[in-house]
Amino acid sequence: FDEEFKNNPDQKNNFLQPYFNVVYAVKNKDSDVIINDDLANLGKKENKTEEDYTVLAAWYSKLGEDKKAIEYEKIISEKYPMSEYIQSKKYSEFRQLVDVNDKINFLKEFEKNYPESQYIEPMYDIITNYYRDTKDYKKAFDFLTENQNKVSTFRFYSVADRMLKEDADYDLAFQIINLGELRNREEVTSPKGEKPKYYSESEWLQDRRYMLGLTLFVEAQLLNKMGDEHNECLALSEEAVNLTRGRETDINIFYAKILVKDGEYDKAISKIGEFYKTGFSSPKMKEYLLEAYIGQKGSDAGFEDFAAKFESAGNEKLNQKLKKDLISEPAPDFTLLDVDGRKISLSELKGKVVVLDFWATWCGPCLASFPGMKKAVEIYQDDSNVKFLFVNTWERVDNVKQNAIDFIKKNNYPFHVLLDDKNEVIEKYKVSGIPTKFIIDKNSNIRFMNVGFEGSDDQLVSELSAMISMVQ
Repeated sequence: FDEEFKNNPDQKNNFLQPYFNVVYAVKNKDSDVIINDDLANLGKKENKTEEDYTVLAAWYSKLGEDKKAIEYEKIISEKYPMSEYIQSKKYSEFRQLVDVNDKINFLKEFEKNYPESQYIEPMYDIITNYYRDTKDYKKAFDFLTENQNKVSTFRFYSVADRMLKEDADYDLAFQIINLGELRNREEVTSPKGEKPKYYSESEWLQDRRYMLGLTLFVEAQLLNKMGDEHNECLALSEEAVNLTRGRETDINIFYAKILVKDGEYDKAISKIGEFYKTGFSSPKMKEYLLEAYIGQKGSDAGFEDFAAKFESAGNEKLNQKLKKDLISEPAPDFTLLDVDGRKISLSELKGKVVVLDFWATWCGPCLASFPGMKKAVEIYQDDSNVKFLFVNTWERVDNVKQNAIDFIKKNNYPFHVLLDDKNEVIEKYKVSGIPTKFIIDKNSNIRFMNVGFEGSDDQLVSELSAMISMVQ
């Protein structure tokens, strides 16, 4: 941003909102000064736009300058009563309401005043989530039935999947997921919303198909739990695999399980082979491959050699992918305190492979990756040549150290946590988003960088293990 603004100073006011977000996230000490200076300049601008007033009101409010924030909010209310900013303030009011009936009444009034608002759907979702989280599944069903075209397509899956995991009223969960199937099938063929600007038409369609695939996966699991009297489970799980393009390991595993259960041994072996080749498999898949092999051959004689071919194909696919991702850059040295107050320096770990994981307690993808990271840490816990370091950074709390300690203790994670409370190390490593993992070799060179998290725990462990092996 700074470089672009230096080259194009006349464009700065057009990008203040995203610029402030970045400054606020990574420049803790100086952020208030930087943002206040730019807000003062923006306030002097003649012929301010709605976007200008919005930036002024929002950021003065965020910085605790309430008098200035209220002044600009009043201007927005008078000039732009239907503005995005006013709607977002109303949405914040809605979220602060505790009683669900108050939320419902607020939503009805909001929907009447702002019938085209983007906040209507998330409001319906929040009310549904309330019933889900309080385990009032009957009211969740009634609410979804009454508003099935107003909630997001994900909401049916969210409630039914929770019920499935809790073994809660399969019949009711099945009714909910049936509503979800109908809504998602309609969405695939005739979407009610507009295409997001960041999607191509094909990406948007795939996103809708993917959501239908997740929905059918839960429906198939519920049928399997309930006995599957009409033998629908196999067809649903097969469709779920196709809709998610075979890229959801859990769905692939379930499909393999149902193929074996239904005696489709040849097809099970063929499909499991495909999953191994694409890398969307797991150790559990080998169990179903064994069952299919025995069903086909009559015994397990020769199975290990047979399975090795599948595993080898999967490993080769992964290695080819990782070879393309290999880099070699000097890893910036650093010294940080861990949660026990000990100084840890990267230079002192030269001679070891270091897995550096930047994370924060508010980061959803970071937390989603941690069960897999826990498995990886436990696999290498006796290997003195491999060291995992979890760098806690970009936190938004006053007591960063205690926040990290409480989180690790609550979740019983065996992680060695370092505190980048000044966000200096994450800047050194030029991290743009978290989680970001760096695999550093014995010579202190970065060999792999991985941003984000998607897939399964087993995939994460497999990829990390392969990376570590390649740089040892």
